[in-house]
Amino acid sequence: MARQVKVFSGIFLAVLFSFLFTRSVWAKAITITPNTPDEAVFVSRVNSALHTLSLGKNPNVKALYQKIEASEKIILIAPITDDPKTRRHGSKERWHTDKDGKGGAIVYVPPHRISGKRDKEVNVFLHEFVHAHDILFNFYNKSVPVRERRATFFQNIYRSLEMKPLRADYHGEFPTLDYQKARESGKIDEVADYILNHNDLNDGANKSAA
Repeated sequence: MARQVKVFSGIFLAVLFSFLFTRSVWAKAITITPNTPDEAVFVSRVNSALHTLSLGKNPNVKALYQKIEASEKIILIAPITDDPKTRRHGSKERWHTDKDGKGGAIVYVPPHRISGKRDKEVNVFLHEFVHAHDILFNFYNKSVPVRERRATFFQNIYRSLEMKPLRADYHGEFPTLDYQKARESGKIDEVADYILNHNDLNDGANKSAA
């Protein structure tokens, strides 16, 4: 049975391994007694990325983190395994976030894509944490494009900080240019604040899908 791990004050995370035992920590590597070295590596690398995220390089990212931190609901972080229930569209490669049925969220992560290079994974965790935020605060929009554009907006905030190419589409299915447009109009903070307090994007086209 998985144990909850308090990684940062107020944020409850769990790494779901069948026989994994953990104890609470504050801004340190998760202490575990794993059955295999791979489990320890996964937990350590996830925790490293989360620690980087918690440092709050950007006020909008920090606002998202602090809002999640203040919630009493739970975010679980689980590896994608051979169990089909952990996969999205049958893929072992796709990060994704689902409802846990109790008001909390589960972020599924492909273990082999956690490199230990913290900044490499942080922007993806940030994307998934927007989905988790939306689940925790009942902002989960019925429209897939709306949900993904909201998440990609925050992901692109971080990618911009790291001088990385911005995401311009969601797996080729639809454009995700909200951050780029906000940057051009000088409204990044305004849009970020709107996302944290509403379930749409305030562009008129998506309110009916909320």
